[in-house]
Amino acid sequence: MASKHRVLITGASGLLGRAIFKQFCNSDKWEVLGLAHSRATGALKKVNLLDFEETERVVKEFKPHVLIHSAAERRPDIVENDEETSMKLNVEATKALVSTINELNSGLEIPGHFMLYISTDYVFDGTNPPYKPLDQPNPLNKYGKSKLAGEQVMKMYPADGGILRVPILYGNVEYLKESAVTVLFEALKQTDKPAKMDDCQVRYPTLVDDIATVCQFIAEKSIDHFSMTGIWHWSGKEAMSKYLMVCQMAEIFGLPHSHLTPNPNPPSGTPRPHNTALSCSELESMMEDGGASMCTSFKQGIKQCLQPYA
Repeated sequence: MASKHRVLITGASGLLGRAIFKQFCNSDKWEVLGLAHSRATGALKKVNLLDFEETERVVKEFKPHVLIHSAAERRPDIVENDEETSMKLNVEATKALVSTINELNSGLEIPGHFMLYISTDYVFDGTNPPYKPLDQPNPLNKYGKSKLAGEQVMKMYPADGGILRVPILYGNVEYLKESAVTVLFEALKQTDKPAKMDDCQVRYPTLVDDIATVCQFIAEKSIDHFSMTGIWHWSGKEAMSKYLMVCQMAEIFGLPHSHLTPNPNPPSGTPRPHNTALSCSELESMMEDGGASMCTSFKQGIKQCLQPYA
């Protein structure tokens, strides 16, 4: 029997990390190590990524063929109010990880260790979509700036990995507020609380299971092609405001939504881009089915995720 390839996943207790961890655990080709910190339970290893010495030791002991870095402070309002801590996780931890992968690769004729950094559509300002991977970033808020800084760290070691940008995500949440998509269901169910819902900014809600499948595709491709480096995009296809998302939820579960009214004006608070549609054609062209198997419709995906809360 052929030996398994090793994959290490950071943030494996988070919304996206759980999906990636499950995806690889369901394959008999991979030996999987998931790292988590505050929610490290079950098969996950408790590691504080801000302890760079410990992180380096764990990576060097496991020697992953692929490291998927999904851990991040991804809430724009939190980053805006605590930039220092967020920069440590989104930038400095990224640097510690990719430099460790670089060390493992040093001296090897063919790089045997690959790191995939999960980034965001928020590196763009939303004024000129759709965005291709090599388009010029121009983040509007500190979250986008921190993730772009993480990308720049990755580019310091171009032979050792790649960057995958993704948009707003949803999936099988542990609580509704875990995703900026599923949290809308709370407002929908609170029929005694009239609320205005953003009907201005355009989003492309994407199921984390699809992103996990894409991550596995890239990981396996990197094993076969050691020159697999670059920036890629993956995203759902449906353009939706938060108000349109909540209308679809109401239709799926037969719930009234007259207490929610569309707000055509940009929301106040942390600045967010208007429309950061991502062009995914490069990854699609690499896949035999054009990525069709990794593009769940919003109605199908959100019904599955919200069923336990309906």
